[in-house]
Amino acid sequence: MSHPDPVHVSDALSAFPYPGTERELLRFVQRTGADETVVRAIAALPSGVYGNSAEVMRTIIDRLG
Repeated sequence: MSHPDPVHVSDALSAFPYPGTERELLRFVQRTGADETVVRAIAALPSGVYGNSAEVMRTIIDRLG
């Protein structure tokens, strides 16, 4: 899987009410019609609570590394 554009991740999560779990993030991006690359990347996040979009993006990059 290619890395999603960080701007797309940030845009897709800009209205998300942090903190949130990976499941909450996934439901949010699916509900708001995020790009499929972003949805796949969020779906692959490990369980946990994420404090902001930068933390989400760091985790995505680390996982896809």
